Amino acid sequence: SEDGEDYTDYNIEDLVVNFQTTNPEKEFERQISVFMAYGDYNGAEVVIEKALDTDPNNICYKLALLSLYKATGKYGAALLLSEELSAISDTLDDQDRKKLELLSDDLHDDDNNITIAS
Repeated sequence: SEDGEDYTDYNIEDLVVNFQTTNPEKEFERQISVFMAYGDYNGAEVVIEKALDTDPNNICYKLALLSLYKATGKYGAALLLSEELSAISDTLDDQDRKKLELLSDDLHDDDNNITIAS
């Protein structure tokens, strides 16, 4: 939160639903959007980790992790994940490929060096 207070008044695990639902990606996206909107990156990370534990190859979850890395300034981790996903970009659908391009765009400068977005 803004005052540096940690969210200890709730148990994050209580908020994370079982991703074995009929539409786990939709539920995942709903939860992530709430955590990210409120700047609760720790909560977002818990949701992403739980989702990846359930489905480690899910592109939606990996793109959310890439977004989280960028939002929290973890540019080295973002670059590695971006490169991992770029290597399989030909297997992605158009929407996921576009998300990857947008998220990866400012990680490199013209000489393909890592940059820190401002």
